[in-house]
Amino acid sequence: MDEDLVTRAQRGDADAFEVIVRERLESCYAICLSVLHSPDDARDATQDAFVAAWRRLPHLRKPDRFDGWLRTIAINASRDMLRRRRRVREIPIAEDMPGRTPPPGSDRLDIEAAIGRLSPGGREVAGRYYLRDQPVQEISAGLGVPVGTVKSSLFHARATLRGFLSKG
Repeated sequence: MDEDLVTRAQRGDADAFEVIVRERLESCYAICLSVLHSPDDARDATQDAFVAAWRRLPHLRKPDRFDGWLRTIAINASRDMLRRRRRVREIPIAEDMPGRTPPPGSDRLDIEAAIGRLSPGGREVAGRYYLRDQPVQEISAGLGVPVGTVKSSLFHARATLRGFLSKG
């Protein structure tokens, strides 16, 4: 991370912040997607995260910690999106249409639905592990948590998922 770039952005240099956004857009989106499991919501949360980062950037005390700080903002933006989503009831129109056949790989859809029912932390870890095929070490590095924490989260998520999937 180029601390000079962050320092320039902290002083209001929009061009410097644009470079930061371009360099971190994909990883920020991946974080949001791992929490939300919806590309549309993940795009919205990513945008919210960068807007929040721009607004709060002058208050960042340690520019060398920017990446962790941004990751926290992205996770919080995703969790805010989850809270907003709970207040809105979605009606999936396509599923109610006559003659619709289940898409190929419906087993994956069952797993995705079950992961979507986990707590935000469990959903994030299980989504990265089962849906994005990330190894434990990569999840640990991406979330900034110890490997043991990821393993523990996966253990609890597996038990919960077994219960969800056995009920159908």
